[in-house]
Amino acid sequence: MATSAGTYPLQLAPKIYQVISPWLPMTYGLKMLRETIGLNGAILPEAILFVVIIALFTFMLSFFKKFSRFA
Repeated sequence: MATSAGTYPLQLAPKIYQVISPWLPMTYGLKMLRETIGLNGAILPEAILFVVIIALFTFMLSFFKKFSRFA
């Protein structure tokens, strides 16, 4: 949550968290939640990117699970 600007502003986080934040699925989940609460309703781009990142993480985890040293 903290690396996705969910608990406090991302600008207050250490630099490493600011760098990896755009690659975390929770960042887009929180953006979608904020858009929905704000009644803007424009969550389609975030939703598509969210699904792509989740699929990428799932693929990476299943790929590395095949190797016993990563399990």
